[in-house]
Amino acid sequence: MSESARVAYPDDYPAIADMMQLAFAEKADARGGAMLIASDLFGSLARDEIVAVLPELVAQTANLTLIVGTIDGVPVGYCIGRPQLLNDNTKITRIDHFFVLEQARGVGVGEELLNEVEAEARAYGHVGLDATALPGDRHTKNFFETFGMKARSLTVHRAFD
Repeated sequence: MSESARVAYPDDYPAIADMMQLAFAEKADARGGAMLIASDLFGSLARDEIVAVLPELVAQTANLTLIVGTIDGVPVGYCIGRPQLLNDNTKITRIDHFFVLEQARGVGVGEELLNEVEAEARAYGHVGLDATALPGDRHTKNFFETFGMKARSLTVHRAFD
């Protein structure tokens, strides 16, 4: 079994769309999940709409990172990172999506994805990575922390009746 990560090809977009919908389904009932999905570009799109939007997003966003994690060449995870300009004119890569299929977790695919997104960010001259873990998602938080990432803010929300 060989785990790896690479820049996604257009042929990967249907698999990415399928995984994105699974990721949203996993997050839907989690604390903060509904708001995360509602505020996400892809949150309200059907699978075929996601497949149609991905090439536009890649074409229109300079330094966008769209990575797939694979086992034996088959996509089993994905990561989307976008550049974010900071007030001091430095840039970071903001990881908006990070997901590995449940049956492919714990074997190194996530590590490959994060290593690849970091390599891409460094190649773009970015100075760091940001990512989000939902409240109570200790597994995701712990995963990112194994790569030296630390919580630097909490977003709180109150819904109006």
